Amino acid sequence: MFSYGTTPVTGDTFQFQFDVATGNITLVFGVMTPDGNDYLVGYSKGGLSPIPTPKDLSTTPLTFSVEDVGFGLALTSNGLPSLGNGSFGFTTSNVPNLVPVGFVLYGTASVPGIDLGFLGAPNCRAYTTADLGAYTFPVTLPAGTGSLGLPIPNNPALTGLSLTAQSMAFSLATPLNLITSNGTQFTIGN
Repeated sequence: MFSYGTTPVTGDTFQFQFDVATGNITLVFGVMTPDGNDYLVGYSKGGLSPIPTPKDLSTTPLTFSVEDVGFGLALTSNGLPSLGNGSFGFTTSNVPNLVPVGFVLYGTASVPGIDLGFLGAPNCRAYTTADLGAYTFPVTLPAGTGSLGLPIPNNPALTGLSLTAQSMAFSLATPLNLITSNGTQFTIGN
């Protein structure tokens, strides 16, 4: 990038480095023109920045805090949905560190990823009818994981029953303050 009003000879260079393991973001400046121009050095999604006061980038040390950075909410099953499996359930990971509770929605049918932007949850989709309800589970913070058991009784009448599940959690990333996970469909077997 070139500073406004300068001759494009060497240009200015900087980069954002993302550590996906910790969620840390480092802003690294390379070659910068000495003209003293203002630079855009950060981005705040969905409203005000979590840093309430300006920072002088010419001083050190300099730290930034970033919220809701990382992978999206993810739902996985614990084991196989088979008759008599008392330990079957779901684990939700990548829950934002806001509220130590999450939700699993259960339904009798899957839906084709309905965009929830109209509700204030852009980039979130619904994959379950959720007609069987939403159930809470505790989330361990700051790890951002939690589980909800769904013990399956040893009842042959349940064989072949197909259900859907999807997680939801509180987040500052959307105006609705909720985000959704992937959806899963499972069928109870022998």
